Amino acid sequence: MVKTPKSSFHKKVKLNIFARLVPTFLVLIFFSLSCSLLQSQEPSAEDYFNQGNQYYGQEQYAQAIDSYTKAIQLDPKFASAYGNRGLVYSDQKQYDLAVADLNKAIELDPTLVPVYNSRGTVYKDQEKYDLAIADFTQAIQLDPENAMLYRNRGRSYNDQKKYALAIADHTKAIQLEPQNANSYYDRGVVYFEQNQFDLAIADFAKTLQLSPQYAPAYTNRGTIYAQQKQYEQAIDDFTRAIQINPQDYLAYQNRGLVYQIIGKQKEADADFQKYKELTGAP
Repeated sequence: MVKTPKSSFHKKVKLNIFARLVPTFLVLIFFSLSCSLLQSQEPSAEDYFNQGNQYYGQEQYAQAIDSYTKAIQLDPKFASAYGNRGLVYSDQKQYDLAVADLNKAIELDPTLVPVYNSRGTVYKDQEKYDLAIADFTQAIQLDPENAMLYRNRGRSYNDQKKYALAIADHTKAIQLEPQNANSYYDRGVVYFEQNQFDLAIADFAKTLQLSPQYAPAYTNRGTIYAQQKQYEQAIDDFTRAIQINPQDYLAYQNRGLVYQIIGKQKEADADFQKYKELTGAP
């Protein structure tokens, strides 16, 4: 039997988990800020805030932090500036600084849904799942029609192996956004972990229908096919995953195992070598 490492599909989930959770108040400003700054010798807190948003959109994180800091210095009660600076710190994995800023933003304005979501994301990254779930739950209470919040809470429930709650959240997310591939993928992962393979395959298939370039769905579905000894389907899925993402070392590893089982040792050795190159494994 082809057996993928226990953490394999966890890693696939994490590749898709919190891809740029941009708060609603973080509207990227793409017009030239220099015009507004030239009109006044003393830029306002709002000017620096907008400048920080522009830098954030350009992934110039140090400059973004500096701009948000200037906005806060001019207006110490600027909750959104704390929230956005906390988001940047989170992206940089400076979690203590991130939580401090997000706490301050919530203290100043306890209705900011994106800040609860951002802090929940930080807690999840730190594996503080109870705190993460509490924040996502608070955000849901404030914005109960936001599918992303249910997805995020569902992922935390899955990390805690509270599978029924995870499935309920992902199903709710699907009801709210039936065309969002991420929700089907996430629910498929939960089914996968419970060995409910038919349900997992159905969700991964729906993921790929909605988003044909969603490589992890091919890798996970291929792993299920391999476990079910449907080797041709498994090879097809692993190959498709590799075509989309040539860095997908799990697809190489599992395809190599399938080739080995069906007696194609030359192909298996090539895949295992590629796996070693990508992971640095001995």
